[in-house]
This record gives sequence, C-alpha cells and structure tokens, in this order.
Amino acid sequence: MKNTNNEIELRSEEVQDILTAMPNGFLRQGIFWAGFIFFVILILSFVIEFPAKVSGIAQLTTAIPPQRIIAQNNGRISHLLVSNDSQVNAGTHLALLANSAEYEQVLLLKEVLKLINIDEMKNPSFKFSFPIDSLNFSELGSIAVAYENFESAYIDYHLEYGLNPFIKRINTSKQLEKGIHRRISLLQEQVNLLNRELQLTSENEKRNKILLDKGVVSNVEFERTQIATVEIRKQLKISLEEITALENEVYNTNQFSSDAGFNNQISKLHKLNTLKRKFDQLTSAITDWESQFLFKSNTKGYVAYTKRWAVNDQVLKGQSIFYVLPLSNQRIIAEAFIEPQFSGNIKENQSVRLDITKYPAQKFGYAIGEVISISEVPDENGKYLLLADMGTELRTTLNKLIPYNPFQATNIDIIVERKSLAQSFLDKLRIKRIN
Repeated sequence: MKNTNNEIELRSEEVQDILTAMPNGFLRQGIFWAGFIFFVILILSFVIEFPAKVSGIAQLTTAIPPQRIIAQNNGRISHLLVSNDSQVNAGTHLALLANSAEYEQVLLLKEVLKLINIDEMKNPSFKFSFPIDSLNFSELGSIAVAYENFESAYIDYHLEYGLNPFIKRINTSKQLEKGIHRRISLLQEQVNLLNRELQLTSENEKRNKILLDKGVVSNVEFERTQIATVEIRKQLKISLEEITALENEVYNTNQFSSDAGFNNQISKLHKLNTLKRKFDQLTSAITDWESQFLFKSNTKGYVAYTKRWAVNDQVLKGQSIFYVLPLSNQRIIAEAFIEPQFSGNIKENQSVRLDITKYPAQKFGYAIGEVISISEVPDENGKYLLLADMGTELRTTLNKLIPYNPFQATNIDIIVERKSLAQSFLDKLRIKRIN
C-alpha cells in the first residue's frame, strides 16, 4: 500500500514540475564556480609543495670550537689579567684565583725551567746549571715541597760534579802509587847491590875454606866469613819481601782507583737521574698549580666574559668563567642530536634552518645552512650527531645579521624532502590503511 502511494506521489503533477524545471541563472553560476574552485584546489594540491622536516635542538659552535674555561676550584679572583673582548694568543694568562703562591715567583720559576733542555739531560756528560743562589723562590705555595726536593737534588748533583770526591780519591791513589813505584825502584837497586855483595862474600867464603883446609886461616876467621854471607842473604830476603809487599800495595791501589772510577760514574748517574726525576716532579707541580688556580687560553682568539667579573668575585667549581672565541672568518657549525627513527632520512647537503631562541623567526627570520655530515653510529644515548654548515655569519631569510654566541641553544629543522599537499594526503591515507 505504501509503495503505491509513493509511486502516486512521484508521478504527481507537482513533482514532475520540479523535476522538469531548469535552475535559474544564479544557481547555475554558483554550481559552475564551485566546481571551478574545487578543480583549481585539486590542481594546486598537486603543484604546491611543502617541506617535510626533521626537527630538533641544536647548539652553535665553530670549525675550531670555542674554548670554554671552567673553574677547577672554589675561590676568589685575585688577578684579572685581560679585559672583556681582548684578543689573546695561545697560552695567555686570563685570571688567577687567590692562593698561597706568589704569582710572579711561579712565573719566574717556570721561565727558568723552560731554559733547561730536557733532551740534553739524557746525556750523562751533560752538566746541569740552575741559578739557585741568585733567585728567590720562597713563596711558592703548593709548589714549595716539589721545589725543595728539586733544590736538595740539585745541591747533591752540584757537589758531586763540582767537588768530585771520587776524582780526588783517585788522584790521591795515583800519587800514592807513584811513591810506591819509587820505593820499589830503590829496593830493586838495593837487591841488585846485595846480590853482588852476596856473590863476593860467597867467593870469599870459598877461598877461606881452602885456606882453612891448608891451615892458613883459623876457624874463627872462616866463621866470620860465613856470618857475613848469612847476614847478606838475610838482608836480601827482607828486601825481596818488601818489594813483594809494595807490589801488592800497587795492585790494591789500582783496584781502588778502578772501583773509585766505577763508583764515580754510578754516583754521578744516580745524582743526575734523581735530579731529572725531581725536575719532572717540579714541572708537574707547576702544571697542577696552573690547572687549579690559573685561567689561560689554549688558542688564539677573543676573550668573552660569561658575566661582569671583577677582582675579589667568588667563583664556584665547575662554573664557566670565560670563553675564548676564534678569530673571524670561522665557519659556524650547528650541532644537533637526532633521534634514531629520523636519522635515516637525513643526507648530506640537505637544507637546514635555524630558529634561534633569542631571535625568534617570526621577527628575525630563519638562518639557512646545509648538512655537512651525520654520524654513522649513535652515542651513548642512542642519538646521532648532525653537523650543519651555517657559513661565516648568521644572516637570516629577512636579511638580518644575528650575532654569533657560542653554545647558544636553537631550534633546527632539517628539510629531508618536499611533498605536494595531495601526495602528503595520500601518504597519510596509505599509512592509515596499512595500520
């Protein structure tokens, strides 16, 4: 029944009038323009592209990184040696914390030690010289113990090489040996004379024996001749024993001289090695003192105070005190750590843009650069290090020059690819369909 009523209503005169009536002109134009606009939007969605980006947090540095100078101890600034924005060279002293050492004495001691060639000290024949008597190093603070040890070692070394006690002993032994040789020569002459005398008395004894047998001489006379021969033999034996004793003394003297020469070399080498060791300990003590109390630059550049420092200001351990900024024309580098899920999309030479926190992009524009590299392996946090070259100055898309400040935080966008609106929409649909 209801179907019959519907057919009657659809075939009624009023419905047929509506279906056969043409739309008016305004409606036809509206439909045309709506279709045209939709068609234009559709075309533009395939033509207009927008960047697909990977975002992160970066900090600025340079190809030669700025030196950040950090306090190693709590303390009070006793000397400010350079002013803010001063140009310095490598090794320039910037400031000093209060300590018990006299700054000028430490500097003088270090300069004197620089004049000593450590390589020459390795040569055993090298003679070390240090102006211990002409310079005053009485206020060295924490370096004093190392300096006193070095001073003691130097005095031992100087006495060993200056007084040469072993050499004097050797020279005394040589003089003694010469005297012994003279005594041996005299005894040898005496032995020769006694041998001659013994020969003569022996012949005289033989003659007296013959005369005794013939009854020419008495027994007393013959015995007197024998006694003379025995006495000469006795004197000869004594002289030979003295020569032997003196020869043994010569041997002992030679042995003493040889031992003294060897001990002399050992003693000198020991004293020199001790001096070298104390020298190294002293230079290490100076280095430790510098690391604890002295701020100095390791590179050439400009000093930048981290705050308005003045003498007697307190500093805390680990606090940044100065920056040493490289000289101009250094390439500015943006460093960023990228999450692993985005790292595969990043390639060299891709564009990057920086929105520096202190200079918002809405007002100052973006600084533009390009990717230099991205690490192949992650760090301990599982992130990849990205380096981007920003040129020698930070000029933005609005042609504004932003001053470079080291380690300042900035937002970074890496333009990994450009997609049309339609492609992006289709990709999202595809991802939803896959999911």
